[in-house]
Amino acid sequence: MKISRILRLLGSLSLISLCGGEEFRISVSDLMADSLEKHLTELAGQNSFGITFTQEGSLPALERLASDESDIVVIAIPDGHAMPDATRYAVYPLAYLIAAIVVNDDNPLEEVTISQLGGIFGSNEILDYKTWGELGLSGWTGRSIKVIAAQADNSISNEIFKYTALNSKSFKSAVNLVDITSAEKAIASDVSCIGLLSRKGDASQTKTLMISSDESLPAYGPSVDNVHYGDYPLRLPFYVVFEIANKKRIKPILSYLLSENCSKLLGESGFYVLPETVRGQFSFELNMTRSE
Repeated sequence: MKISRILRLLGSLSLISLCGGEEFRISVSDLMADSLEKHLTELAGQNSFGITFTQEGSLPALERLASDESDIVVIAIPDGHAMPDATRYAVYPLAYLIAAIVVNDDNPLEEVTISQLGGIFGSNEILDYKTWGELGLSGWTGRSIKVIAAQADNSISNEIFKYTALNSKSFKSAVNLVDITSAEKAIASDVSCIGLLSRKGDASQTKTLMISSDESLPAYGPSVDNVHYGDYPLRLPFYVVFEIANKKRIKPILSYLLSENCSKLLGESGFYVLPETVRGQFSFELNMTRSE
């Protein structure tokens, strides 16, 4: 598309015109740092500017920005948490991690509510489901629900799920914790299984359920658009945050973070990225903004 070529050209021109001799300090959430550090360092070398890269938790990164120890931060802010002061900081959404609920293809269930998920997975919740019949599946009255949660060192899908869906913030003792490959195999081979994964079900004979935040609201699957706009509830957003007064100076880093290349990189690392039209609009606004 012509607009994509124009945006790439604008990004390149901004790097050439604004980078020379600068030193940028960037703090990135440790959940995303491994995906960005190498490429930001390479970008600095290619465009003759320096970069100090700090990998840390989101709260320390935001504190570093507030104390003028960083020029720009990339942090996770869960839905419902307070956002940085809009009179001082600019905030751009960048990407998302999700949790997905997966069942066997032969399971007739297509969608589920957050409260129902609490009753399936959580301890000390208002609801408590042990059989598929309790979820309204005709002919499945006595079939027990086999509950699985995939776990991995580099995944926080279980924490995303607990924060969003569980009042108790803890799983039932019946939840079986396994690696993601074992989880997908179990779901594919057993129609009674339901699994909590860090991605949509990739294995054959599995499907990903749509989820609604409330029984009165529509259910949505984890598409790029649904995740970005918040219709799909099991998500953790990541934002780029910087002082508004500093926007002109850090424009080269912003241009890269909103670029097609960075979006592709994050997607390959398991993140849900911005819809192309949204990212393109942010990038266009950034590059068309007159210097103050």
